[in-house]
Amino acid sequence: MYFIQYIVARFFIFLLLLLPEKLRFKFGDFLGNLTYKLIKSRRMTALMNLKMAFPEKSDEEIEKIARKSFRIMIKAFLCSLWFDKYLKNPKNINIINQESMLNACKKDKGVMAATMHMGNMEASTVCTGENKIITVAKKQRNPYINDYITKLRGKANYMEVIEKNERTSRVLISKLREKKVIA
Repeated sequence: MYFIQYIVARFFIFLLLLLPEKLRFKFGDFLGNLTYKLIKSRRMTALMNLKMAFPEKSDEEIEKIARKSFRIMIKAFLCSLWFDKYLKNPKNINIINQESMLNACKKDKGVMAATMHMGNMEASTVCTGENKIITVAKKQRNPYINDYITKLRGKANYMEVIEKNERTSRVLISKLREKKVIA
């Protein structure tokens, strides 16, 4: 069953990459809206978390933020399928206060960068210049898809992905001691 899911996913990716980038992002918006409607448990979790984070906002504003978050997350995931080409175009990236990160990297210490999860982690690697980023990712249930995603990320030799497990914190601390950048 996992192999069939993998083949369907690869076929979908093949078709998606035939489209111009603008259409890919429009399709991402469509998928984000569809995901918001179809996956009730995720929608409810998002709405509950947003209500706790923004108690002053109306239900309509909360729903608007949740819908937009779903669209952004889907587009971020889809973008990771062609990130190697996408990140090479400076027009696609807007880094605010990059000097802070570059200055931190110049010091003889490890650097920990905390960001919102509002984009793909591959894009965050651009902000550190030549420094390799260490990041954490959850292993996918489907081993074929997990291997595919790992190979995609492996193309980015400026990023090391650590699998999320019970030892993750210790591994990250050791990477900081090795003067690496964690994001």
